[in-house]
Amino acid sequence: PGCIAYDFGDAVRTMCTRTKEDFQKLQYVRIKLSFFEAFTRGFSLHLKSKITDAEINSLFDGVKLMPFIMGLRFFTDFMNGNQYYKITFPKQNLVRARNQFKLYTSILDNQLDIQEIIKCSFKR
Repeated sequence: PGCIAYDFGDAVRTMCTRTKEDFQKLQYVRIKLSFFEAFTRGFSLHLKSKITDAEINSLFDGVKLMPFIMGLRFFTDFMNGNQYYKITFPKQNLVRARNQFKLYTSILDNQLDIQEIIKCSFKR
C-alpha cells in the first residue's frame, strides 16, 4: 500500500476537472467541486471505518501536492528533452506543466471548501 494522501490526491487530480492534462486554455482549468464532493463521498463510504484521523488530515495535502508534483515532473521532462513522458506535439509537457500548476492554484483558491467536503465526508 502507498500513502493514502498521494493516492487520493492523484485520483482527484485526474478526475475532478473537466479538462485534459494537456488542455491549453488555462482559464478553463480548475477543480470541479461537485466532482470532488461526489468522489470524496464515494471514497469515504469504503474507508470511513478504516482510515485514521491522521490519514484524513493528510488528504488535503495530497490534493494540493499531486498537481504541483506532476507540474514539476512535466516541466523537468520538457526541459530535459521529453525523455520520460510521451508527447504528440513539441511543447506538450510544457503545456501539461502549466495546466497542473493552474489546477494547483485552483485548489488553493478553493482550500476551505475542499477541506470542508473532506471533513463532512469522513465525519464519524
